[in-house]
Amino acid sequence: SVYAATKKSTELLAHVYAHIYRIAFTGMRFFTVYGPYTRPDMAAYLFAKAIMEERSIKVFNYGHQDRDFTYIADTVQAITALLNLPMPKQTALHRVVNIGNEHPIQLLQFIECLQNNIGKKAILEFLPSQPGDVNHTFANTTQLYQLTGFKPSTTLAEGVQHLVAWCKQYPHL
Repeated sequence: SVYAATKKSTELLAHVYAHIYRIAFTGMRFFTVYGPYTRPDMAAYLFAKAIMEERSIKVFNYGHQDRDFTYIADTVQAITALLNLPMPKQTALHRVVNIGNEHPIQLLQFIECLQNNIGKKAILEFLPSQPGDVNHTFANTTQLYQLTGFKPSTTLAEGVQHLVAWCKQYPHL
């Protein structure tokens, strides 16, 4: 996908800078972060808002995609743990660490969890895949755990409950 290519090119640029200028970098790959204070253009917020307002949700690839939904508090804890590490030294000045939940969830399961917390049924508009869509994302967080001892622990049910409560608290957003 174009999205993935832009991320990879940024990582490559950081690698080159680390090599040429001896600047240490730790890149962080985030996997489908959701929760309170989420960006309003992200699917979790858009879906929650649409269900609350009884508007339809466009579900691409007929809902046959998985995402590694990662709750925001887990993401922040992972970032904090990585920031507290010493920077990479000598030959390996650049590293990229996945920040994810390691448990891909089917998009329709995520929508079902939203429905259960909102108390309304989603109006689903099933569509084919868009060009460049990725069907499955999955974070291998072995390196995150090896470096920091941290593993995300927020369940989907817990995270969605917090997201929905926040959406209900700020319906004007």
